[in-house]
Amino acid sequence: MEGVLLNAGHKVDVAHHAEHAIELFDGSKHTFVLTDLNLRPAGKTGFDIIVYVRSKKPGIRVWLMSGQIQELTIQKAIELGAENAVDKLDVPDKLKAHRIIHDT
Repeated sequence: MEGVLLNAGHKVDVAHHAEHAIELFDGSKHTFVLTDLNLRPAGKTGFDIIVYVRSKKPGIRVWLMSGQIQELTIQKAIELGAENAVDKLDVPDKLKAHRIIHDT
């Protein structure tokens, strides 16, 4: 995902666990957050990131991705404030469809 966003001209911060994601979010002016459902270490999920982002900056676009997206996951993500929840394999196409990235 990082390469897709970088190739589209976006600045990208990558966090490999929830605490690092929160640190990066608090220290920058992000306009879009793409989080994985399953974050390491166990204990926090992408749902927690959605709730955190919404509590700090409600207007930011937030998407959840998962390798095995299910309807209940999509519903919960949207209820928590995500704009979209998608399968990881579909993320590049969905980002283009929603004009977050453009073909180069």
